[in-house]
Amino acid sequence: MLDPNVEDARQIADWLRRAGLGRIINARTADEAIFMLGRQKTDLLMIDEHVPHIAEQRLLAHIADFSATPAPAIVRLIAAGSRDPLAVGRVMAAEVIQKPFDAHDVVVRVGNALQRADLLGQMDRGRDESAEHIAVAHRMQLGLLPTPGELTALGESCGVGVAGFCQSGDAVGGDFWGAWPTGRGRFALTVADFTGHGLSAALNTFRLHAILSEQTLPRGTPARMLNLLNVRLHALLPRGQYATMIYAQIDPATHRIAWCSAGGPAPLFVSGAGCRTLAGRGLPLGARPGGVYRRNHIRLLEAGILCLFSDGLYESGPLSPDVPDEEIAACLAQPVRLAAEGRLGEAAELGTQALAALRARYARREYSDDVMAVCVALGPMAQETQA
Repeated sequence: MLDPNVEDARQIADWLRRAGLGRIINARTADEAIFMLGRQKTDLLMIDEHVPHIAEQRLLAHIADFSATPAPAIVRLIAAGSRDPLAVGRVMAAEVIQKPFDAHDVVVRVGNALQRADLLGQMDRGRDESAEHIAVAHRMQLGLLPTPGELTALGESCGVGVAGFCQSGDAVGGDFWGAWPTGRGRFALTVADFTGHGLSAALNTFRLHAILSEQTLPRGTPARMLNLLNVRLHALLPRGQYATMIYAQIDPATHRIAWCSAGGPAPLFVSGAGCRTLAGRGLPLGARPGGVYRRNHIRLLEAGILCLFSDGLYESGPLSPDVPDEEIAACLAQPVRLAAEGRLGEAAELGTQALAALRARYARREYSDDVMAVCVALGPMAQETQA
């Protein structure tokens, strides 16, 4: 395909690949096309009207000199209202495609030029297969998250309520969370958010899950965990990709929380006394091999809801205001009351439902991002542990 407009060329190539065509080469100049084509067989050549006549003739002469097969079919790309593309002495085109381009029109006309009427059906089947692959990946990604049974067992063993929700902006995304008992009534909790969306971001969550499944990890020490994960992810992730993360160790009996941040949104603790931000600093995981992650710690004396989340919970796009912390805290008022009554499982579940409803109220049609939030309901402390 010889087209100086890179975006047009990429879009057409994507449609044709979905339709089942094999190798498609995009070139911005005739010299680029000659260099890339070399001696390989060319069945069809798409030429934009803005390609100079002399450059087109040089390309066609090269193909004729180095190919023992018949000359390729010519398809011309023209703007609406352009002069007759078969005039001005150019090689006759088998088909003409007018701008703005339409997927159906492009595939049908290329199929006619190649005398292949089956291309459009192949494109539809390719689209269906892609949608099916994404749906399978979405189900697999949800399978990485803690199950209701695992969360119930965790809550019973640690005396806590834990619930979470995950909503992908593109059917699959880069958000992940996990929780693991660490002994003596404590547990570890993490929320991670990989850059990007779609299958590439989802693949990174599978990589992270594989690492976190190893039994020898120092789950009870947040700083060691993040330093280790940073080294491992830096070796695994493609260049320019990384993950933000909050990793916490929680002791529900004493309300002591130790946590490290790798650039993730600061968790919030909401209680009857108000809303508290658990701030921390640290580079995203995988961005640099030498990152250092430091432990933060706090003791929370009240019953309430600890909330960890990805930035998709509060971001609404560059042209819309973010969801303020005050509204997040306000929507958790009823879950906080349930936690103070010791109804921890109910409190955590209601908390995630309230956050999902809050996100829906701020939803913007032009902005879509992965959303993940986890609520931990901490009940009243026993008198002997408050000292």
